[in-house]
Amino acid sequence: MSPKLKFFIWKAAKESLPTGANLQHRGVSQATNCVHCNGHETTLHALFLCIFAQRVWSLGPWNEQLDCSNSLSFQNLLVESQTKRNLPSLGVSINLLPWLCWSIWYSRNQLLFQNKSPSPRDTFNRAICLAKEWENAQFPPNSRTPNRLPPVQITSQSNNAIRCNTDAVEI
Repeated sequence: MSPKLKFFIWKAAKESLPTGANLQHRGVSQATNCVHCNGHETTLHALFLCIFAQRVWSLGPWNEQLDCSNSLSFQNLLVESQTKRNLPSLGVSINLLPWLCWSIWYSRNQLLFQNKSPSPRDTFNRAICLAKEWENAQFPPNSRTPNRLPPVQITSQSNNAIRCNTDAVEI
């Protein structure tokens, strides 16, 4: 995952996202309701239990759906998501939970701050596009290190010689 996404997932796992419940607990805001359904907004609600989030999650063709109804925490769902596999039609092999959560959160913020309301389909497609972009940007493990030639051995004829090794690119 990208560092931004890792940080977001860490904040969600630590229940520190600025949800309505957290903002009320900190005394920042009295508005604790979900912008999509007017329910009490917690991390679990915003990312999984809200009707908008459920519609986004229902669009994914997985080998089996992630069961959010029995989970007590985001951390449990994150662990459970590691066992779920995407079907080939998505064209992405990485775990989609972080990308979908990020896109759902992004759509929530668009509605809250910009009065824009992306559809569940747009939100799902955004998550898939971001995941594909990330996956395609990563190199396969065996090609991450360039082929290296053995170092050239230069014999010094004088003790006063200075040896300087540099990397170079052949054009």
